[in-house]
Formats: sequence, structure tokens, C-alpha cells
Amino acid sequence: MSPRSATIVGLLALAGSLGWAPARAPALPAYARLAQPADPAPAPPAQPAQTTHRARGLLGVPTGVTVDRNIVYATVGDRKLLLDVYLPDAGAAADDGKDAKDPKKAAAAKPALLPVIIWIHGGGWEMGTKDGCPAAALVPHGYAAVSISYRFSQVAPYPAQIHDCKGAVRWVRAHAKEYGLDPDRIGVWGASAGGHLVALLGTSAGVKELEGDTGGNLDQSSRVQAVCDWFGPTDIIRLCRMDLPDGAGEGLHPATPEKKPARAQHSTPRVIAKLLGGELPEKNDVARSASPIAFVDKSDAPFLIMHGDADTLVPLEQSQLLEKALKDASVPAELHVVKGGGHGFWNQELLDRVRGFFDERLKSPAPTTR
Repeated sequence: MSPRSATIVGLLALAGSLGWAPARAPALPAYARLAQPADPAPAPPAQPAQTTHRARGLLGVPTGVTVDRNIVYATVGDRKLLLDVYLPDAGAAADDGKDAKDPKKAAAAKPALLPVIIWIHGGGWEMGTKDGCPAAALVPHGYAAVSISYRFSQVAPYPAQIHDCKGAVRWVRAHAKEYGLDPDRIGVWGASAGGHLVALLGTSAGVKELEGDTGGNLDQSSRVQAVCDWFGPTDIIRLCRMDLPDGAGEGLHPATPEKKPARAQHSTPRVIAKLLGGELPEKNDVARSASPIAFVDKSDAPFLIMHGDADTLVPLEQSQLLEKALKDASVPAELHVVKGGGHGFWNQELLDRVRGFFDERLKSPAPTTR
């Protein structure tokens, strides 16, 4: 196995346990981790008793936020797919509850429908957890957050993963009234394998073969209005081209540069073969279908893409290709390169940039047609 292939195999499999914080960065809050640590987490401190039906005080829930955990959004065979819904505390907008006894003041303080950010975790499509939700950090700033699980590649190969993600988006719309959510303002954010899936959500709206029927609610749209993609693969074939015979994987998208990297005759990296249900080039068609770049058109949602220039797992080129394709299609897109960033990063400046993007795309514009 080539050194590059070994790197992809080893690191993609560990993508759910990313080392976020660079040297000198502030301590990473628990809710900002991409995955739970391998060792059991210490018990959280005791929290005040709550009067709502939602669990409070669990590890990773910011102050002023409540969470409904482990809601079944779909059942596939005997497998239940779960999600968590994070919301501002009841009465938080009513002057910390001081006006709760005054119906007029309480009604005036009642917030508008909340824009939603759906978090999709990474982990090489074969591991990871919904339990850590970086998007929860934005809930105190006027959002709801939803963190979802999806079928792993050892359970079902692609396109099961994107079918599940689209089913979760439809569930959010179908239950928007129940949770006070704005069904016309849904953004998605994910990292690594989760970045791949959110990018695919952003580019594949209306692609019938990727819709699936996970969870039903087929009267609802799975289109999203904003995408924050953190270092996700965007061109699966190109990502593997060093492991393919000459000529394999050509012409995936016009944005692919003419210059080809050197290739060796090696097998497809294990985690990608597992996702696709087989090796390339036999699974080239599946790999194209799994590549967000293959579906780019002018109707796509706006993108914020973030990628470290020291990422040795998913090359920065993958995000550069997606940015170019989106801009060529006149889709609003920005690539922010994190200097010295590897496959995982976190600091307040990056969080502020993400928040600014969602504020612009989910709060300022008129609702997008679904």
C-alpha cells in the first residue's frame, strides 16, 4: 500500500476523533468536539432542576439551551435513526423570565420562528456520534440546532447515508411547528465525512435518485438554504486517483484540472471502498453519485467552505475544486483556508465566521423557495 493510501485508510477511519485545537488555542468546549472521547467522559456537574420536559445539564449543552435527545426520525428495518434538537430555554427571550407572568409582555417577547442548523458528524462514514454538536454554540444567538445520526457504511453502503440526511431535513420541516422552527431557513454544517454529506445536501436538491424515502415525510422538501462544509471530500474519484489505473476517473467535472497526479496501481482505500460497496474503477458510477461536485448547478445553496492547508487526509484541493465549480455556476461560495490547519481545527474566530455566514444566509434574506 502506498504511503498516501495508508494515510487515507488510517486517518479517515479516525476522522470522528479529530484533534481540533491548535497550539495556544483556547480550551475546546465539550459541545464543540466532533466526537466523544474514547474514554468515558467525567460526570457533568449537577444542574438546577428543570420545569421543562427536555433534558438539561447534559455534557455539551451550553448555558441557556435545552435539548430533546434521541428522537426517532426514521426506522429502517430494525434500526432506529435518532436526532437531538437544541433550543433556547423557554422564556429566555422574555427578559430572563421576569415578564413570564405578564401575558402581554410575554407575547411581545415571544421569539420569531427559529432558523435551524443541522449538524452532521464525521468519522469516515463508519464511526462517530451525534452527541457532540458544535452547532449548539449558535443556539444562544437565535438558532435551533439539530444533530443527527445516519447509517454507517458497515450497515449499508452509499447512498444510504445521503438518504438518511435528506430524511432528517424532511423531518425537521414536518415538525417545524411543534418546535417553533422556520421551515424556510435550514442550514447544514458538517466536518470531514459530515462535510461531504452537507455538501451533497447543498448540491443535490431535486436529484431523484439521491432522495430516498428514509423516514417518509415525502411531501416535504429536502432542500437546504445554506451549507458550511468543513474539509469534506467533494470528488471521490479524484481523491482516490493515485490508487487507480491510468485513465480511470477522468471527466468527473469540468472543474477538475487537466494536470494529473502520479498514480500507483493500488487498491481503493478501505473506508472509501466500504462506503461505495466495492472497489474502483468498478464502482466509478457510485463514486460519481457520491461526489458533491458532480451535481453543482446555479440553484444550489450558498456555501462557506473551510479547509486547513496542512490537511494530510483530505487535500485542500478537494475544497478548491468545489469552490471553483460553485462559482462557475454563479453560486455564492467562499473558501476560507485555515493556515496551518490539519484535519480538524477550532477557535473563536472560526466560530464567529461560521455564525456570520449563517446570520447572513438564514436571517437576512427573504425565505428561500423550497
